[in-house]
Amino acid sequence: MNAIKKITSGRDTRTIVMDYLIITVGSALFALSINWVFAPLNLVAGGFSGLEIIIKHVTKGVMAGGIPIWLSNIVLNAPVFIAAYALRGREFVGKTLYSAIASTFFLWCIPMWDPMNGDIILSVIYGTVIQGVGCGLVFTRYATTGGTDMVGSLIQIYKKHWHMTTVMAVLDIVIVIIGAFFFGLRSGLYATIAIVGAAFVAGRIQEGVRFAKAVYIISDKEEEIAEYIENELSRGVTYIDAEGWYSKTHRHILYTVINRKELGLLKFMISCTDKKSFVIVSDAREVFGEGWQKQEKELY
Repeated sequence: MNAIKKITSGRDTRTIVMDYLIITVGSALFALSINWVFAPLNLVAGGFSGLEIIIKHVTKGVMAGGIPIWLSNIVLNAPVFIAAYALRGREFVGKTLYSAIASTFFLWCIPMWDPMNGDIILSVIYGTVIQGVGCGLVFTRYATTGGTDMVGSLIQIYKKHWHMTTVMAVLDIVIVIIGAFFFGLRSGLYATIAIVGAAFVAGRIQEGVRFAKAVYIISDKEEEIAEYIENELSRGVTYIDAEGWYSKTHRHILYTVINRKELGLLKFMISCTDKKSFVIVSDAREVFGEGWQKQEKELY
């Protein structure tokens, strides 16, 4: 945590403002998915938001429409953040507190609406994408929306051998089971799909959208291929020394990172130059540095 604090201490005001702007947009999308998709259809997709949907349902006899989701969000998150501040300190709470406040605000101001008119399949698809993108944006700024994420981190203080993702998964499963008890198995199964889908989308956003391909090439025509990559594709090439285990022959492995469009050109060139070449292509989820993302740009 001190390392992150040291890194972020030198960041300029514009970057900090951008961080909070992105967290705000992500929190708004998260709240939108709740008020326009999950709450209207009673889909308890884990997390505190799932508990809040249940609370709203069971308290309809207490007050008209039940206790609002935004109010439950405050009541559930407040003690968790107080405990997190006491046990982990101000730096740990940080931006997550802002995200939780922003999410609560948008849960309050965005009206309940079912734009899909009860079409649960379309609702799950779009709700999953919207929530995944929202959470992913928040994650890219080293924050969360609070809730079970924060609870999981507190539990881990006392159960250090428990993996964070496992703790959160167990909490989500328990909440989905409670939701299925109130709203039926069908609703619980759709909610499970939404949890998995949103986690996948959020992960993609968090890992970065600057997708590229890492290519390893073993060829007798290494000079020709390297010159093509450098001169025609304008990409850097690295020689990696290698030796065949069986033949004991010393070889060079060419290593380069290119975009998807360039991959087709490179494969065609290699097939025309050396049909006996050996090529490995793998995904590079995010690439930054010279030739890709400007070095002077913040990396997070």
